[in-house]
Amino acid sequence: MILQVALALLVAGAHADDNGRAVTPPMGWRSWNYYQCNINQGIMEATFTALADRSRTVDGVPTSLADLGYTDAGLDDCWQLCGQYGPQNYTYHNASGWPQVAPTKFRSM
Repeated sequence: MILQVALALLVAGAHADDNGRAVTPPMGWRSWNYYQCNINQGIMEATFTALADRSRTVDGVPTSLADLGYTDAGLDDCWQLCGQYGPQNYTYHNASGWPQVAPTKFRSM
């Protein structure tokens, strides 16, 4: 009986807005899944280009992965410059608190 009441409350409490958002789960690409720490600016730029590339067709229409909902590309880790900066020996931030980017991996940042 208690299980039935709890289940009824859960079902009755479920509500979804019909506003067009979250129709699909978040879809995108994350660097760590494949590259781990072997990531750099060239790989990220190639990934952005691949997400926007419309050389594939869906039902005869040129379509990119972004058109299909894969609109995010994330740089997870290993972009930062490790070291000790400032009076408190921050590991990844300078004395002003700004993240330190590894210039050997990301030349334009």
